[in-house]
Amino acid sequence: MSSANLVCFCEVEVAERQENSGPHLGCDRQQLSKEAPQARPSDEGGGAAEGKSGRRPEPFDEEDDECHGIVGKQPGKQPSICTSHGSGENWPPESPGSPTDGHDVDERGEWRTEARKRKEMVAHFHEGAGSKLAAYEEFPSTLRYETRVNDSGEVEEKLVGIAFTPEPFINTARRVARVLFFQLATALVFAIAWALFCLGCWPMCEYKSFSRGVPWIVLDFLRVLLIYVEYTAAALLMAEGDGRLALRRLVSCGWIFVPGGLFLFSRAVVHHFFGGFRVLYRTYVTPPAAFVVTFPLAFIFFRFSAHRNKTVMRHRKMIYSSQLTVIFSSQLSLAIVIRIFLLPLATGDTTDGERTRVAFGFLLITWPFLGLVTATNRAIRDGSALQTAPCLAFGAVAHALFPRMCFDLFTDIAIPYCVLIGGASSRLFIRLVARFKPNQRETQDQHADAVDIIAVRDESNSDRKPGPRLSRLSTRAASYRRSKSAAFDRLRCMLSRSSLASHLNTILDAQSKFVTSGYHPMFLRRLSDQVYLYGLAELTALIFSNLCSIIFEQMLSPSGERLAERLAGLGVLVLIEMSLEFLLFCYMVRVINLPLIRSEREPKAVRMRLMGMFFTGSICVVHGASHMVMFVLQSLDREAYGSVELRDYCPHDSFLLRRHMGA
Repeated sequence: MSSANLVCFCEVEVAERQENSGPHLGCDRQQLSKEAPQARPSDEGGGAAEGKSGRRPEPFDEEDDECHGIVGKQPGKQPSICTSHGSGENWPPESPGSPTDGHDVDERGEWRTEARKRKEMVAHFHEGAGSKLAAYEEFPSTLRYETRVNDSGEVEEKLVGIAFTPEPFINTARRVARVLFFQLATALVFAIAWALFCLGCWPMCEYKSFSRGVPWIVLDFLRVLLIYVEYTAAALLMAEGDGRLALRRLVSCGWIFVPGGLFLFSRAVVHHFFGGFRVLYRTYVTPPAAFVVTFPLAFIFFRFSAHRNKTVMRHRKMIYSSQLTVIFSSQLSLAIVIRIFLLPLATGDTTDGERTRVAFGFLLITWPFLGLVTATNRAIRDGSALQTAPCLAFGAVAHALFPRMCFDLFTDIAIPYCVLIGGASSRLFIRLVARFKPNQRETQDQHADAVDIIAVRDESNSDRKPGPRLSRLSTRAASYRRSKSAAFDRLRCMLSRSSLASHLNTILDAQSKFVTSGYHPMFLRRLSDQVYLYGLAELTALIFSNLCSIIFEQMLSPSGERLAERLAGLGVLVLIEMSLEFLLFCYMVRVINLPLIRSEREPKAVRMRLMGMFFTGSICVVHGASHMVMFVLQSLDREAYGSVELRDYCPHDSFLLRRHMGA
């Protein structure tokens, strides 16, 4: 078909539509292809496409398709949208209210506001992640819309959630098992390394004379250097989310970490060589120096990093740097609280009841810090998507190294729902506060209604005395009674058997709640990394604590039979933990659609998790190595180590505070 006949046929259709409905901005290709056999020749004779040639007009090719506007909108009708069949984003137009099982699945995407915003957020997420392979969901999803009639009688569409189709369960189980085996291998490596470090700190605590303790003083300085390197690496990885970029940032911003290093090494020097100044140093120098390193210097570094980070929006650089400062400062504050209060109490208590109270106190103290850190991490929208491991590893490992009785499988599953409950609680609080404030328009309408009622009564009963004016209290009481009856009706409807199942499905559909509440894809990715990191920290802490106990027990009283028994018990505990993690991962992937498995295919995701766990998680073990050694020894031999004080047992540990040193 020639291009002249094609243009002529389009002019015929446009002329016919202009006679019926007015001027148009373009031509609807779908209706054009349907109405082509009934096309009549125009008065000018140039549009006899089928009558003269006997052929049916061919549809538009993608190259010739210039139909991109909205066809003339008539009152009460939805405009048709000209789209291209060759495009992967636009689809043929259909009536916006066409339901698919009661919902309209968004496959057109471009002309819906929610889909357009979601596409922009996904593009921003991929830009921050630095790769198109970055995942914020496990399976591809589409937006679901529901056609409703509003109060004014107009038909409107409302976003009600998303729809995704998971793969067969056997495939998910196979992929989850592969991820969990890699997680087990990673946990074994970290647990063995940390247990060997604690084993090396044990001889350092045994020697008490200065002449024999000189090599252990050198090791203490090396330990201080290791902690300084770990804190610096954690801050760099939090800021950049990539090892190569972190090295570049160290070259340009290394001077910011110099005061922190001077503070750590000066404390060790005073502890070992200037014992008479310990009290003065730790009373007047340590608190202000720790405050400067924890807050101002941390903010300066993250602000400087955000200024040169191209993935952070210009108007959000201050918010981004403040969020990272809150995370880093909270972790340092948590380390100080653990070292000052919790670890000395754990090593000082000898009975099971006292240690149980310490464990509960540890949970109550650390939960606010962990809640602040995790909530702030999920709220970060800019920067790299691989920052979760260095941001959360310290809190996760610190929380998992001690008895966490209230943090089992059910609370792991409840992590996404706790986020939704928190958001719903905040919105409910705002709604309740706004209810106590009088609405000016509503008050004026109620007053106008009262005046109209009185005016009508005066006109009908002019010879009578006018009735009393309706007070604001009476109108508010009437509105309260109406709202109360409506609330009872809604409650009665919710308690019906048919609606309970739908409400249960709505509650469990956490992914739809995330989408309808406007959560950023970066939020979902950070939530997924948080679940993975907490599972890794729990498994590592389980293996590490039991491995330390086994090694120290064999050092005190070697026994092959006891060793086999303890290793078999550890294997059973690991098997139970892995089974629970398997159920957790399957639920998170198939129900909530978190990218726990898909994110493993990203180029730098696994590397960043390992680096974050190594640098940030190791801080807990290096800081509290002496306390952990004493804790394990007291649990193995109460008679020999039950009455030993830490200040007498580990005199070369410069991280012990004054009141535990007797200085």
